[in-house]
Amino acid sequence: MRLATFSHERSAFTTPWLPALDSEQTVVLAFGSPALRHDPGPLLALRQAYPRSHLLGGSTAPPRLGARIADDALVVAVARFESTWVRTASLRATDPADAFGVAAALARPLVAPRLRGVLVIADAAAFDAGELERGLCSTLPASTPLAGILAGGDAPDGAPFVLHDGMPAAGRVTALALYGDSCSITLRPADPSDPCSPAFEVSEAPAGALLSIMVQSDGSGAAAGARSPCAARPRELPPGAQQIGLIVRSAFLRHEAAPPAMVACRD
Repeated sequence: MRLATFSHERSAFTTPWLPALDSEQTVVLAFGSPALRHDPGPLLALRQAYPRSHLLGGSTAPPRLGARIADDALVVAVARFESTWVRTASLRATDPADAFGVAAALARPLVAPRLRGVLVIADAAAFDAGELERGLCSTLPASTPLAGILAGGDAPDGAPFVLHDGMPAAGRVTALALYGDSCSITLRPADPSDPCSPAFEVSEAPAGALLSIMVQSDGSGAAAGARSPCAARPRELPPGAQQIGLIVRSAFLRHEAAPPAMVACRD
C-alpha cells in the first residue's frame, strides 16, 4: 500500500502537489468542517486529481493530522492498494425510520467472496447509529469486521454531510468494502479508560505503510470536543505510520472476536 496524508488549510493544500496515486484501487478519505457544503473547492480539486479513485468522507469537528489539530481544514488520507480489491456503495435515506432497511440494502451488493471488512460513513442527522448497525449486521456475514462513523461537526446551520461522488450530500450513507486473500482486518474495541478509542488501522506488507484513524464520539458533535485529550494526543505508532483523528457524532465497531485492533492488508 502506498500512503499519503495531507490537509487543505488557508486556501491551499499543505503539499506542493497532490500525490500521484490515482487508480481503481485507491481510497481517498477526506474529513473536514460542515462549512465545506458551501465552499467545496478543495473537494472539487480532489475529485479532479483522483477521478478513478474511491472518494469517501464527511463532516467532523476540527480534525487532527498527526499531533496537530487542523482548525477549519480538510484532512485527507490517500491509500493506493496493490492487490486488495475495493468496492463502494451509497444510498440516501428519505426518512430516519428507514435507517434499518437502507443499511441492509447498502450491504447487499458488498457481500462477495473474500470480503475482509467494511467501513461505513453516515449522516448523523439522517441515521440512528443503532438502527444503522443492526441493518448492516442483518446482511453482512457475521465474521465481517465492521466500523461505522456518523458524520457531525459544529456549524451555524448544524447540518452535517457525507461525501457522495466526492461532493457534500445530506441524508446519505456510504460504505467502503475491502476484499482479497492478502487483506486481513481487525478492529480496536472502545476502551472506557481511553478517550481516543475506538480506532482502526490499515496496512499492507511488505512496504510497512500504516494509516491509523482515531475516532472519538462526541454525542452532540460540539466543537468543544475538538480540544479533548483525543484530539490533542495522537496514539503512539511505529516509525513510518501516519495518523488522522476525527471527532464525530457517534461510532461503532463490530468484530466477531473483538481483538485488539487494526485493519491490516498484506500484499
